[in-house]
Amino acid sequence: VLQGIKFLKSANSNGNPEVGKKVLVIGGGAVAMDCARTALRLGTEEVHIACLESRDEMPTTDYEIEETLHEGAILHVSVGPKRVLEKSGSVVGLETLKVKSVFDSQGRFNPSFYEGSESVIDADTVILAIGQSSDLSFLEGHESIQITRGGTITVNPETLCTGMPGVFAGGDVVLGRGTLTMGLGHGKKAALAIHNYLRKTTETDNKFRD
Repeated sequence: VLQGIKFLKSANSNGNPEVGKKVLVIGGGAVAMDCARTALRLGTEEVHIACLESRDEMPTTDYEIEETLHEGAILHVSVGPKRVLEKSGSVVGLETLKVKSVFDSQGRFNPSFYEGSESVIDADTVILAIGQSSDLSFLEGHESIQITRGGTITVNPETLCTGMPGVFAGGDVVLGRGTLTMGLGHGKKAALAIHNYLRKTTETDNKFRD
């Protein structure tokens, strides 16, 4: 059982992460697609992807999904992991449940499943590309920095300033899920806001472009 980010780092650093003949990637986002495509390019015989979401709900672009399927990955939608199956200390598959809904009536991520809907996807390697979140434990005692129910930091969308003067936040800790370019955009916006905060100015991005 491998973690998605560590698997990708290993593949890009030394090119030889250990995977079996039948790989199962758990997740429906961009990292999951990257893991599946990387496993295929490493020469594994079969790659499956299992995700909670339906095809329309998957948190990545349709283009990336199509490219992943074009390379040979097999997609299983609306299924959630129940337990990893093992035999003699080795992975042999994943037991899944059919997903009833991914979000609750208020639109929050809160998966529910059909009881008695267990099925098994055979695999000798499982790659986890889900479940990442920001560690905000360092904010304990700083109530002026508000945290949403989704575990992200609340900021002014124009300046990215938190509720504590002089403290700014951006990227996934604010977006929850975002792209690299969105994170870079937050960095640029925050840099300008910090410049204005420190120098007590109201400069705009247009001036810096000139």
